[in-house]
Amino acid sequence: MQLLLYTASNHNEILVRKACEQIFIRLIKDWCNCPAEEKVPGFQKFIIESLFLFGEIVLAQKVMYEKFGDELLLYFLSKGFPSLHCSKPLVEQYCQKLQGGDMKPSKSSYRSLI
Repeated sequence: MQLLLYTASNHNEILVRKACEQIFIRLIKDWCNCPAEEKVPGFQKFIIESLFLFGEIVLAQKVMYEKFGDELLLYFLSKGFPSLHCSKPLVEQYCQKLQGGDMKPSKSSYRSLI
């Protein structure tokens, strides 16, 4: 997992980074049915704490929100983005847009955070 995470953010070829992101999206869809039932113990916590750092990860965060619900938003609001010194109003705006169906506003909101 750590190598996949490292490659998703640091590889010099964009296609390799995007492939790694797609693998994460697939793992989230396959391994995370609901918060009470983890197929791989610890994966949900790992993915919430690690994956939110990447700039082109809004789609994965959308899937994470669908799987984890308010637990993900609570992490974003209480620990994730505040640790990056992001303003609370921007974080709240991003979380609201993440809950909606349109990805374009979510991407622009994420860029303003990072």
